[in-house]
Amino acid sequence: MKKKEKKYEVFSRKYRPVNFDEVIGQEHITTTLKNALGSGHIAHAYLFTGPRGIGKTSTARIFAKALNCEKGPTTKPCNTCDFCLEINNGSSLDVIEIDGASNTSVDNIREIKQNVLFISRPGKKKIYIIDEVHQISSAGFNALLKTLEEPPEYVIFIFATTEAQKIPLTILSRCQRFDFRRISVKLLVEQLKRIVKIENIKISDEALHLIGEKADGSMRDAEVLLDQLISTTDKDILPENIRQLFGMVDFQILYDFLRTFISKDIKKGLEIIDALFIKGNDISIFLEDLLKKTRNLMFLKINPNLKQAIYLSERERKIAIELSKEMDISLISSLSQKLIELLNQIKYSSNPRILFEHNYIYSQNLQTHISLSEIMDKLDNFTGKGFLADSNSESPVSYEEAINNNTPVQPAPVKSPEKNTVNESQEEFQTDPGYDWKGFLKFLDEKKTSLFIYLENSELASIDSSIITIGFSSSEKFKREYLDKPDKKSELEKYIFQYFQLKREIKFQVQGDIIIIEDKSDKFLVDKKEIEKEVKEKEPIVKTTLEMFNATIKDIKIK
Repeated sequence: MKKKEKKYEVFSRKYRPVNFDEVIGQEHITTTLKNALGSGHIAHAYLFTGPRGIGKTSTARIFAKALNCEKGPTTKPCNTCDFCLEINNGSSLDVIEIDGASNTSVDNIREIKQNVLFISRPGKKKIYIIDEVHQISSAGFNALLKTLEEPPEYVIFIFATTEAQKIPLTILSRCQRFDFRRISVKLLVEQLKRIVKIENIKISDEALHLIGEKADGSMRDAEVLLDQLISTTDKDILPENIRQLFGMVDFQILYDFLRTFISKDIKKGLEIIDALFIKGNDISIFLEDLLKKTRNLMFLKINPNLKQAIYLSERERKIAIELSKEMDISLISSLSQKLIELLNQIKYSSNPRILFEHNYIYSQNLQTHISLSEIMDKLDNFTGKGFLADSNSESPVSYEEAINNNTPVQPAPVKSPEKNTVNESQEEFQTDPGYDWKGFLKFLDEKKTSLFIYLENSELASIDSSIITIGFSSSEKFKREYLDKPDKKSELEKYIFQYFQLKREIKFQVQGDIIIIEDKSDKFLVDKKEIEKEVKEKEPIVKTTLEMFNATIKDIKIK
């Protein structure tokens, strides 16, 4: 007689949890349900919501067994009594599983309402597990509402859904809601290791990690992928088998591609893209994997020792940490945003390759997203001929060298500027005509643009044996306050020495409400009261200036 072959059972069914302790990654829910069973606080309606393949329906079955087990209600159903075995086999008359997607109409719900009236076996609960409940029609939900609000004492509803937002609030308000979480890669890999050990399957840890990543938080997907891999080879399962089967790319290539944004090696980046299309890789999968890697880099940049948020193999972790140190966090963030946008565009593109290549070349400019301090550093080094000074030009003698070694410095050519027209009563603003302040500002613009920006509209008020006084208008008081910081003053003194060959202490002064009017007519000093009205009428700009700064005319000097 021919021996009957044992029927093969897929891993997702064979290793389906049969008690609360076997439900992976949902301890916040299983603990609450066990507490409810222990205290006897059992509700008449529950809603289990969350992504696919994370244990919603399995938990509903375990809860039903815990209620109807011969030892129940219990937190540990025996799985050996008739009640437990019937639920495990799906043949129980007291636990009815309904597919919400196939029973959406009012007639289907009316049938459920009629069946609810039939009493279950003595001492047991009649439990309805409705999967994908969000697909029931609005009329169907309305028909269920009254029964759900006041069900018979022996009836319990357990709804499972991936889209809780589609369920009417009138239904949600009558259920105890439990939100199931995606399962971490670490927990997925640990469960897969247990399975392959029992099944005597030879597979590397890196390969298991790839399966865990591909499953995207779903235990059922991870088990199905492992099942699929076993049928592809009769030898040890290697990472290459997984990448070939699922169109994945080695993480080394992904990180090499990201590194081209640091090296600006566009040629190498385009070569990687070309190789992807030659091998027939799905570009969307490549972009999704790139997005995951940028997330890894972001977390590692913030905290290299962080392991809770990301789970990487040791080999990948070393490479990712090294790369995260080379990349600026603003660049990583910009790349992530660009990848998200590109993934959405690729879905509707008739030529994804051209779109990818164009966006890659364009995205190389993301390196310009640098911090303000980096921008200022670049401005500081700007010479007017580019960010690198001419190597043949003479290097200026430093301030310290000149002071310490009495090194002679060739002063810049000095022009006699027009005499500043300021209030004669403020002697500290009288400028020595022998010093070319405009020439110095031009010199400073070439040497230290960040300082020039704050001194651009200043005036040389006076120079004496120990002090240089620089004047600002009242509208630029904030610039004086910025330059008055010790480090800025010290830096400015160095450049003044280089240009004027003068070692002086710097003082800043706001000139106040001084209105200067220039005319080519003869010089004369007038009384403010006699001419103020006439000045305002003839010079509208003066009136506008006074109103803008809430100022008054203190003295008028026509030159």
